[in-house]
Amino acid sequence: MTFHLGLRARSFGGSQAMGRSIPASIRALWVSSEGLSWSKQDSVIAYAAVERVTKSGFSVNGLATSSGGSRKARRWYDGFGLMRIANKSVVPTLPNPRQCHMIIDCKPVLGKMSLQEISAYLEAKHPSNLGRSAIRKNLEDLGLASLEDLIRCIHSSTSDHLETWKKHYWSWAQHHLDLQRSKQNGSVYGSTGPHVLEKLRLSARESPIGSVYSLISSNLVAMFKDEVTPMELFHPGMNILEVGGGTGLGTQIFLRSPSGAGSGSLRCARYDFTDISPAFLPTIQEELKDNASQLRFSTLDLIQDFVKQAFEAASYDVVVGVDVLHLPSDLTMSPTDVRKALRPGGKLIMHEMFEPFGWTLGFVFGLFPGWWVGVDGEQHRTPGPSLTMEQWDLLLKGAGFNGIDLRLRDPDSLLTDNKSG
Repeated sequence: MTFHLGLRARSFGGSQAMGRSIPASIRALWVSSEGLSWSKQDSVIAYAAVERVTKSGFSVNGLATSSGGSRKARRWYDGFGLMRIANKSVVPTLPNPRQCHMIIDCKPVLGKMSLQEISAYLEAKHPSNLGRSAIRKNLEDLGLASLEDLIRCIHSSTSDHLETWKKHYWSWAQHHLDLQRSKQNGSVYGSTGPHVLEKLRLSARESPIGSVYSLISSNLVAMFKDEVTPMELFHPGMNILEVGGGTGLGTQIFLRSPSGAGSGSLRCARYDFTDISPAFLPTIQEELKDNASQLRFSTLDLIQDFVKQAFEAASYDVVVGVDVLHLPSDLTMSPTDVRKALRPGGKLIMHEMFEPFGWTLGFVFGLFPGWWVGVDGEQHRTPGPSLTMEQWDLLLKGAGFNGIDLRLRDPDSLLTDNKSG
């Protein structure tokens, strides 16, 4: 494989076309007694440099070392010649003398491997601390202990009122527990169940599939109590609330960040788009229909209590406000309500004009009466409703935030900044 780097070096990392070449000669070759494949590491660092280029081909010098801190030499070769067998009329040139860094990703060709070879390769790549039989036994024990914990926590009298899928799961759990009890003449784990259950969960996490079982075990009772849904469990992510979304221009820009490239889904559990006016909602809902399963649209008045408007306290990881948080007449209220909506450690992302004059935004939005609410309010913000950086920092601290954590300038504007508080 290290010889292949000669071709990479000659073609600028594979970015430029070159004639077909075959190995023709080599002046010197040295290989460590341990070779390239030894038990301590599964990779090497290789270097290649084009030594000479002629009309008939080119020659390369190369070195491969261990990838650890010692960087011990594993293979060295000098004057590895490759002869051109195509496009001989093209006069080759030496690569750019500037050094290049290339990362070459090597993957096995599964179609050329037997099932046994594929299995061995995967097991080597993802080793487990437990043998197959031990893993299976551990998962069976964890499943049974978790089902018994579910039956113990959810009273049988409530089983008739469960959703249809929960009734099926309940009956399935009872069936398997009855089979196990018939073998053990009683409880699966008895009075020590909770302690044993936690040990089983910890042990299961040593394997990838066991981690899934452990996650389900830890949340099984909560799912039956509707405290968490399976979708939230297997697609964890942030809950994001946008206030004053308006036409959704800021929304579409912001959603590029939590979107998986080409995945059609957002890397968040839920994104709640809100505005004080319901008139904006149908349009933005249509524009964002590709992510409809993770989006909710509703009205929200910034100057009213969020909880009374059906927005649960401490339920959001991020609150987003694009040129809107300065609008209320009493700025001591909206940051406080936003803080209440955030979970511990949650973040507020603000996009604001941090100049009191704010003429670039005021030129357009000053034509709307709502823009001047802050100017006419008790705080008498003049000559415009925008606040300075220092004023926002004090307001946020008064509402329970740490103040402004990070300031980023909008690359599309000379005057507008983004803030996270």
